[in-house]
Amino acid sequence: MEKLSFEIKTRPLMYLDQIDEVAVDDNFKVIIRDDTSKVLSIMKKSYCELYNREFEKIVKEIVDISGFELNNFTEFKEGRIVLANLRNTKGDVMLFKKKIEDYLILGSSHDGSYPFFIGTAMNNIWCQNQFSRISRITKIRHTSTSADKRKELAGLIDLYMNQRELVYENFKKFQKVCIPEELRRETLARVLDIKEEDMLAKKVSTRKLMQLERLHDAFRVESGEYGETAYALFNAVTRYTTHTLNSKDKVFGNFHGVPGWLNDKAYKIAGELVEGAN
Repeated sequence: MEKLSFEIKTRPLMYLDQIDEVAVDDNFKVIIRDDTSKVLSIMKKSYCELYNREFEKIVKEIVDISGFELNNFTEFKEGRIVLANLRNTKGDVMLFKKKIEDYLILGSSHDGSYPFFIGTAMNNIWCQNQFSRISRITKIRHTSTSADKRKELAGLIDLYMNQRELVYENFKKFQKVCIPEELRRETLARVLDIKEEDMLAKKVSTRKLMQLERLHDAFRVESGEYGETAYALFNAVTRYTTHTLNSKDKVFGNFHGVPGWLNDKAYKIAGELVEGAN
């Protein structure tokens, strides 16, 4: 889909009063599709809707800034949620002879369920069940200041693109550093802030030990593909935070809150392993 198939319109909220006469509630508005007149939501008057044509314009601007290619637009929940998938075409990033698929995801909603957001993903998002794979870069709520905030996106995306190149260069370094077997458990324990002396003194809680065992399981899976490397360590933690660790954020990916803190720590530890190997 090269553009969204509909635009939205707003209508006043009308109702029948106590004497069955039509009245208007000025505190709310109705958002509908322009092609089918289907009601998408009833929102407060203060809600600042982002029209689809404006959303498409923002997508085009991000395409120009990032150099990514528009892959498609997608609609969910009968048009209440809209997404744009942008695919990286600026050179392939290869790790362990495997190409990394790289997408920028832009999204918004017409029912207040999601703010306008930009995120990243390693695959094209084509169904709502995949929303948890999106790692959010930024969000802008639908308020009176949202238009001004969206004007700042160019600088944010430029910063992201520069950081992205650095991250991939570090990934290539991670894959060259092996973690000796005798240091493996200690290194994984560091991710969870488990001290070696507490392990020896058996002062670690059962809950922490279970988390460590699950992290070990994730490392076994990742090391099967990437070897027993710092890159496998980082992937093991992201696997753990994505599939095992409970997160309050059920919509977006795992780069926020406790999961995000663990991912950041794993990235830092992997970097320290690289420095120690040099």
